[in-house]
Amino acid sequence: MTTVQIIMANRKYATELERLLVRDGQHRVLQLDAPDETESGVVVMDSGSFQELQEAPCHPEQVVLVAGHEEALLTKAWEAGLRSVIYDDEPIQTTLLAVIAAELRLLKSVGLPWAPPAPV
Repeated sequence: MTTVQIIMANRKYATELERLLVRDGQHRVLQLDAPDETESGVVVMDSGSFQELQEAPCHPEQVVLVAGHEEALLTKAWEAGLRSVIYDDEPIQTTLLAVIAAELRLLKSVGLPWAPPAPV
């Protein structure tokens, strides 16, 4: 089971993403105001939350940023080493796919096998 932290001001979006993640029974979802570095797993955040970070995330490959098309923000994300940026006008299923990709990177980095989620 992978922990997914959702740090977003848009609670409707966060709640819908949580619903999509928990339905397969393979994800533990935490909706937080700031990333909890003591939790391993994937972090999904919006542009406001990312801008508030004092320093780059420790594990940028595990972060999924949901943001607008602002050039300065995208540059900051690139410089921080983020590998997954989803535009906020894309379908929420695109964010779900980015979370799964980040999860696969995490599992690969620790050498754990991955099994596809059970059909819902």
